[in-house]
Amino acid sequence: MVPVLCKPFTWDAPTPMSSHERFRITSFVLTTERAASIVLFTTEGKPFQNPLVTVNITNALTHKDQLTVHCKSADDDLGVHQLHPLGGYAFTFRPNFIGTTLFYCTFQWPGWSYNFDIYKDSRDRDRCNDLCLWIVGEQGVCMFHYVTKKYDFCYTWVDK
Repeated sequence: MVPVLCKPFTWDAPTPMSSHERFRITSFVLTTERAASIVLFTTEGKPFQNPLVTVNITNALTHKDQLTVHCKSADDDLGVHQLHPLGGYAFTFRPNFIGTTLFYCTFQWPGWSYNFDIYKDSRDRDRCNDLCLWIVGEQGVCMFHYVTKKYDFCYTWVDK
């Protein structure tokens, strides 16, 4: 899907704060008996893990319709959720170490159904760090941009 810059939704939301902190990797251990494996450690001596990421989806449909959201990854089906107007749904996960984590969602409301990659590591890791805020409307989906303080990373719906 090609990103399209579109007019931000006129929805006033509190400015989110990101608490994302990158870990410093200070040492590693290489074991080469039968298979090679690398174990990374943080400065505290704990095994390295990517920080948790939360994706928050808000129903911004202007006709006050209920939004049905069904999100999945290759490993997890997060189930079907009904969002009332301006209602939200959030889920939290830990991206994989190799940077290929992908969550995709189906969004439905009366007469419409669209699919969208709601978290794509290569696109979103540096845009939202540990909190990815999305609003869903009739024109498409928009992600909160922490620099402009607006929902202006927008993608229009593509018909199947």
